[in-house]
Amino acid sequence: MDVEIHPNAKKHLTEKQVLSAWLAVTECIRREPKDEPPRWLAIGWLPDGRSVELVAVELVRGGLSFMPCLQSRRNFGRRLNGLGKGVDDGQDVYGR
Repeated sequence: MDVEIHPNAKKHLTEKQVLSAWLAVTECIRREPKDEPPRWLAIGWLPDGRSVELVAVELVRGGLSFMPCLQSRRNFGRRLNGLGKGVDDGQDVYGR
């Protein structure tokens, strides 16, 4: 699978940190906006124990493009946790 890391994401983390966090995701949802490519919202863990927000957009040719990654915020975690509980919103929820 091809993986691209947006240059702005590299302002916050190294390429190695982004990929490491993606392999250590604990919560993840797939969103499918009508006018945009599908994207993954996730919370992953860095080797030093910090959690980070990850946003990966599915590329037309296959693979993923990671957008800027940030230290995990409470509201981001709440968005992930609130999805898929009691309501079928048509989105895939992983990590439960």
